[in-house]
Amino acid sequence: MYELLRYGCAYYIFNTDNPFRSVGIEQTVLLDKVIQRMFGLGIDDKCVKSAIELVINGYVDRETLPSSLIMTFVNNLKTTDAKELAVGQCQIIKKELTLTQTSSSKKRKASSSEIYWVTEKRNNLTETVFRLYMSLCEYEEAIKYFHANYIEQDKEITLYVLLHLIEDYECINYWVREYKTAQGKGIEPRTGLQREYNYILENEKFPDYWM
Repeated sequence: MYELLRYGCAYYIFNTDNPFRSVGIEQTVLLDKVIQRMFGLGIDDKCVKSAIELVINGYVDRETLPSSLIMTFVNNLKTTDAKELAVGQCQIIKKELTLTQTSSSKKRKASSSEIYWVTEKRNNLTETVFRLYMSLCEYEEAIKYFHANYIEQDKEITLYVLLHLIEDYECINYWVREYKTAQGKGIEPRTGLQREYNYILENEKFPDYWM
């Protein structure tokens, strides 16, 4: 049911463009129930990989962000071993995506739509690994992995995404460091980030609202 409803978020298969609301349940709530059922008999490579693919391959409704699906998955991993297993499965899926993309490109030129969705999947994988490392308190590894794997031509957008991810974990020192490092490389943060940076310097905490 979850897969059918998420598909309906992108294609008109129902008489609505918001299928999860139509059945009276939030997308993240239903996903959480699905993952709990998948992990109910124990966590292994197969079920973790299936859960990751369910998260990164899915469409979202108008009220849900891909990050919310990723966090729902990560929150269902209760142990260090489970999180490390998930990192490994993310790496496997990334390799499979790369091989598929390379194989397809040899046969024909990919459409802009295909390139977009593969990029989205890979970036969702990158965010998943980032959040897994952050949940393991491996902050340096999380940031290093993000820099090495996030796909975006505009470096300022990459900075924006990274800083908001770091802010989710209230890591002020890393936030400020990445902001300054980006400036040192000639990247000019957008006005909202500049205001947030000044607020952090003055108050030694993140603002309680988007700037």
